[in-house]
Amino acid sequence: MARDATGLAGLEAELAGFRDLLGVLRAEQDALRRADADALSPLVPCKLTLLAALERLARTRHDAMRTAGFPATRAGIDAWLAHMPQAATAKACFRELLALAWQARALNASSRRLATAQCRHFERAGAALRRAAGQDDVYGADGRTQRHGAQRALAEI
Repeated sequence: MARDATGLAGLEAELAGFRDLLGVLRAEQDALRRADADALSPLVPCKLTLLAALERLARTRHDAMRTAGFPATRAGIDAWLAHMPQAATAKACFRELLALAWQARALNASSRRLATAQCRHFERAGAALRRAAGQDDVYGADGRTQRHGAQRALAEI
């Protein structure tokens, strides 16, 4: 019975962790939309810390399931939840956990696309500025970018 209570408490801790993660992901996306690098800086370590904590909680959940004799599969989770004293509450928590995980995955993918688009934009803007300054990028034989200064005249009279 103590294991079951720990299981429900673990699910509730995972829910809280995912809620926190969604808050950070929303703040990250907002900072990306505003192109605010200063706002992004503290969010990255916070996001990594939350992800590490969520990974530990998921591992603890899997260990609790295995200890109780349930496989770490969807059917195993359903059976594990059904054996808890507050099975209906546990099942509702797990459904919400899946929904929050899906939201976090979708929000992170959206932010990744936004960050990629912004990187391309800044790369093009930088290239345009270098061209305007007469410092076009040229690729060498090794495939690395080589910057050249202003073009010299081939022949001067």
